[in-house]
Amino acid sequence: MKPLVQYLKTNDDVSIAYYTAGEGPALLFVSAMYSHLLEELNIPWTRGVYERVARVARLVRYDPRGSGLSERDVRDFSIEAMVNDVDAVIQHLDLRDVRVITNAYGFPTPIATAIVARHPDRFTHLVLLAAFESAPAILVEQVTALLQTPGADWRFVSESISRLAQGWDDAETSIFANLMRQTMDLDGFKRFWAAATTWRAEPFLGAISIPTLVVSYKGHPYFGEDQGRRLVAKISGARLAVVDSPTAAGRGAQMLPIVADFLGGSLAPERRPRVPPEGSPGTAIILFADIAESTALTERLGDAAFRAKARDLDSALRNVIREHAGTPIEGKLLGDGVLAVFTSARHAIEAALACGRSGDDAELPLHLGLHAGDVIREENN
Repeated sequence: MKPLVQYLKTNDDVSIAYYTAGEGPALLFVSAMYSHLLEELNIPWTRGVYERVARVARLVRYDPRGSGLSERDVRDFSIEAMVNDVDAVIQHLDLRDVRVITNAYGFPTPIATAIVARHPDRFTHLVLLAAFESAPAILVEQVTALLQTPGADWRFVSESISRLAQGWDDAETSIFANLMRQTMDLDGFKRFWAAATTWRAEPFLGAISIPTLVVSYKGHPYFGEDQGRRLVAKISGARLAVVDSPTAAGRGAQMLPIVADFLGGSLAPERRPRVPPEGSPGTAIILFADIAESTALTERLGDAAFRAKARDLDSALRNVIREHAGTPIEGKLLGDGVLAVFTSARHAIEAALACGRSGDDAELPLHLGLHAGDVIREENN
């Protein structure tokens, strides 16, 4: 994915970087704190999500003021200014019938709810990931203390914030800490933080009437079910979903099918395989994916840690297979492997490549095999 980054001006003359990819209904991603249009594509998980979106919809991404490729030397990070950034993108591209999704970690929530309240006729669906109504007091206290630590540099601060947000045992926290450092420098973050901790979504929630999904992290101190329930209680007809995984990759793998199901009929129809009648023979392309050196990995990581990572990967692989018009085989004991069938060789090859990337992302490399031949369908397999 190599997007063409372009620029526009807001009504207060700030340069905003943006790009679009794909065709179809518009999916607008709203970010804050972690946002760099090009650097984020170096994160395989993020790139994979955007590529999947661009296959069925028009992906719209922008860097808010002070972040990424947009104008950095700004002082106004008020909620009004942040909403004006996304408004400028919407007006410039004349977006209508928009599905808006917040990138995780809370702070995009006031921006997204405010823009939907401002232009209710332009939006059809709202998805709030790891959302909160306003920054929890404990988060404000902890990050403010980090910023006031004598001699604290940007790497120390960004690594600490990422571990607070994602969990101390998640090996991927350094990836997001690096993205934070690419997004803005320490002085810019201090200006952002002073303003962002005053943002409130509450004034906009009552004006939202479109279908809304809030996704929370089970037991998380900042993005947990309590924060999600408070939002859902104030948005008419909103739904709450809770994901439960110790890692960002695991939570993401659980969120993808939930969000896809919620947006469901609002997107272009997925490619679906033709399923032959039960008991009938037919030619199929068979994909098998198996974790390489699983015994050595179990000894190195420990059984519990390996099992948790393997479960998250299994879920991610099954999502990838379905997104490429394949059918995962259920109910078979395959150890650390996943078996799937396809009716298209091209879809199977694309799925195999995507599965390989998912395995690399999870630091669980895969053996992958493809075979074409006759199969007989019995008992839904």
